[in-house]
Amino acid sequence: MPSRICPPSVSNRFHWLLPLLAISWTGGSAGAAPEVPSPPPAPLASTLLAPEYLSPDFSAPPAPVAAAEEEASEPPVTGGMEVDYVSRYMWRGQRWSRGPVLQPSGWISARDFTFSVWSNFVLGEELQQGKFNEVDFYLSYAGHWGKLTIEPTFQHYVYPGQNHSPPTGEVALKLAYPLVGGTAFFATQTWDVLEYGGSYFLETGLEWEREVDARTTAEAAFTLGIGSGRFNEVYIGPHVTALNAVVFEAAVTHYLTDKLYIKPHLGISTILDGHLRDQLRGPDTVYAGILVGSDL
Repeated sequence: MPSRICPPSVSNRFHWLLPLLAISWTGGSAGAAPEVPSPPPAPLASTLLAPEYLSPDFSAPPAPVAAAEEEASEPPVTGGMEVDYVSRYMWRGQRWSRGPVLQPSGWISARDFTFSVWSNFVLGEELQQGKFNEVDFYLSYAGHWGKLTIEPTFQHYVYPGQNHSPPTGEVALKLAYPLVGGTAFFATQTWDVLEYGGSYFLETGLEWEREVDARTTAEAAFTLGIGSGRFNEVYIGPHVTALNAVVFEAAVTHYLTDKLYIKPHLGISTILDGHLRDQLRGPDTVYAGILVGSDL
């Protein structure tokens, strides 16, 4: 089994919630945490079809001038960058650091394609303190079929300075469908296609988002994670297919200017399967962080 980011002797990743306030509470059974690599993380759009109608004199519908002008006003290329301070590095219900980390990221989007880079910088007193121990690259496409959002992604993970954690890559497919009251159902399937063939992980649940005012948005997500036997063997230890974890995350995004924003966020994660809990120090984690970002 490849080595994980933090040493097994120490207790220990809403990708959309990057860095934190350094608040952390952990609990659960003690046990040796296996050493393995760790990838993270990626984020829901919907398209509503405009109703058809006739003009009062029953002539053909007028041309959608407003929609065309709005589409023309959108810049052909967009992007942004964020820096997230978070109390623990969390990924798929597991924690991958003993203490706080800094997670810088950036992205650029054009014609429904997005290329992004995410990284993890170790702040706490642990292995590779003061260094980047992970850099991830993502290429995704967001398409729509009616109200359904279809987002395929290729994600490549690199672990600098970790000779026993080889780079690997995954192919992911996210489906999201809006429900009511700002809520949407989502399901993300991920397959490892490079180093750990047969590793599969499913994240499914509900996402919620609501505009509080012109500059503030609140969001939350409830996620269940299911790992294949190969996934759990590589990243935890036992070769068992299981309902791995339940995770709740919440955040508030507030724009300080037209481009600059902050996002405080909070998460709670619990490992559900008993075989997996026995292999992890601190299978229950409360984590928090504060993210600062800017649109380009």
